[in-house]
This record gives sequence, C-alpha cells and structure tokens, in this order.
Amino acid sequence: MADVQHGNVPSPQDKHSRLVVFDDLIDKLGHDEELEAMGSDQVMQRYLSAIEHLRDKGWLRVLIVTDHGFIHWPDSEERSVSPPFAGPAYSSRRALAYPKDVKLSGPQVLAPGGKWRIAVPSGAASFRAYGGLGYFHGGASLQEWIIPCIKIEWPQKAHPVNVRIQPVEQILSLRPKIILEIEREGIFLEDTIADTLPRQVKVSLLDPQQKKDQLIFSSEATTITPDQEQVAIALQPREDAQAERGTPLIIEVRDARTEEVLDTEHTTLMVPLENW
Repeated sequence: MADVQHGNVPSPQDKHSRLVVFDDLIDKLGHDEELEAMGSDQVMQRYLSAIEHLRDKGWLRVLIVTDHGFIHWPDSEERSVSPPFAGPAYSSRRALAYPKDVKLSGPQVLAPGGKWRIAVPSGAASFRAYGGLGYFHGGASLQEWIIPCIKIEWPQKAHPVNVRIQPVEQILSLRPKIILEIEREGIFLEDTIADTLPRQVKVSLLDPQQKKDQLIFSSEATTITPDQEQVAIALQPREDAQAERGTPLIIEVRDARTEEVLDTEHTTLMVPLENW
C-alpha cells in the first residue's frame, strides 16, 4: 500500500495481469479502539487515493473485498451457545459444518458446492468463548454474514478529462478566477462521459521574471468531471509574493497528482501585488 500511495505501481502487462494490494490499517485502528474516535474518513480517503493511482497506471478493473468487522462487547463475559448437533465435520468458534441433509433450526447456509450445511450462532454469540478480548465477532451478525465486495471498472480506452484555459488578457483583481473549458472528443456528450475519467487539477499564475520561486497565485485542487462544460477556479495570492502592475504572467494548469502540465496561457497583471 505504501508503494501504491507513492505512485510506485507497475503497469499491467501480458505476464503481469493481476496485482494484489493488502492493507490492514482500518482493522488495526478498530482493534485498538481508535477508529470510533477518529472516524473512517481518513482511511477511506487513503483507499480512494490508492484506487486513483491504480487507475492512472492502467489498472481499469479494481476488485475490493473487506475483512469482517466486530461488535464491541461492554461485558467481560462472552456469550457462547451449544452446537445444534454433535460431531460436526468442521468446527470453529463461529461456524460448524454438517452434511447437507442435516436439519437445522438456526441460521444456516449451504457451502459452495452444496455438500455441506453451515450452522452459525445467532447475532453476537459464538460456539466457543473468545477469552475476554473485549470485542465479539458473532456468527450471524451482519458484519460476519455479509462481506462487502466492490467492483470498479473503466472502459479500456478511458483517459483523464482534458481541459484548456479560457484566454484572459488581464488580471484585474487579487482574487482572480480562471475559467477552464472541458475538451470534447465526440459530438455526443454521452460518448465523452463514457470514455473519460475525472481529473483533479491545480491552476497557478507564474511570474517568469522571478529568479527563485515564480509562483505568485495558486488554487486548491479541483475535481473536473467530463459532464461539465466550464469550471471557474478561484486563485489566492501567495502571502510573500510581490509583482508590479503590468507584469507579464503565465497561467498554468496541472494535473494535481502527476504534475503534468495540461495547458498554459499568457496574461498581464494589472493590479500591484505587494507583500501583504
């Protein structure tokens, strides 16, 4: 996962058609009782970023499967129940396997292949005690019985949305807005959306006369989607930036993740920018 987060992802090839990415951060945070306090937003953003990096490298089908969750158990005494029948062919704390013809009254399901009938305890119970760990997985509880699986697919010829800067001759404000126009490759909007991926971009105003840092205005990362026609991007001046009235500037739009320059335009600053 660390390699994926840094963009160190191999591209798919004939002999390298599958890639397995493993991460147990959300599992560790849950067992350490940190997840309830901090929430899952940060972890979910981590996984979203990983999916975007994989997509950018050409992995256009991503399958996600999760481990199960657990129920926090406020009491130190675990709840155990007796097996429905003696002599199961397979046993664990949360599941017992019997021949398919055995009649069970509690929660049950046929194993793949239909040879075995699997019995599970109800709710948060188990067939064997956990040993006072402070949390319970349960048998037929929702997080054990249903495991989420997610499939994400993009068209094989999909590519990130392209944008161009709407020309602006003069910058008349210290809070300028730059208009980005979304490029269309087909006549019909539906065709463009089907084959085009969203992209995060950043817009900057650069002073090429500056010897050190040429960046004097910048924007936050903004997500551009193929169904849009135009997007107005608000820029803020850098706190230590200075430029005189009449300074020629370069408008630059970059991919926020890859730093690829997507388009540039020339303009002129018509208000003085002082070290404010």
